[in-house]
Amino acid sequence: MFLVILLGSAAFSDALSIIGRGGGDSAKVLAFIAALLAALDLVVGFSHRARDHALLYMRFMDLAVEIANAVEPSVQELSRWNAKRYTIEKDEPPEYRALNFACYNEAVVARGSSPEACVPLSWWQKLWMHFWRFSGMDGRSVRERRNSAPNRAQT
Repeated sequence: MFLVILLGSAAFSDALSIIGRGGGDSAKVLAFIAALLAALDLVVGFSHRARDHALLYMRFMDLAVEIANAVEPSVQELSRWNAKRYTIEKDEPPEYRALNFACYNEAVVARGSSPEACVPLSWWQKLWMHFWRFSGMDGRSVRERRNSAPNRAQT
């Protein structure tokens, strides 16, 4: 919203300065960018998402502090913490599965594990992973897919 206000005021200022001089291309471009950013903020809700993220983070950190303070947790405490975690997770937005698997793949590679431990992603999933949820996506690694495939030599 800061950019919307800034660009909108710049476009307005530019428009006022060119009255009587002709021209106005820069004012049109700045106004278009301001309108585009305003529409994106209206549709995506950047500030709402940032607020939700901050609140969820604080709730998870409160749970982490509670867990860290336990010297010898009982079975009841473990169960209560698990229930609390699920309560927090239910308020999370649905995950972007391809993005989640891409992050997992990066962690696998960073740890030096075999690339066969990675979840295969198509070019389409890589292209749209930030925008599409791919909710029905198969999360098995290359190795798991190969091991679960029927053995063609036996048929």
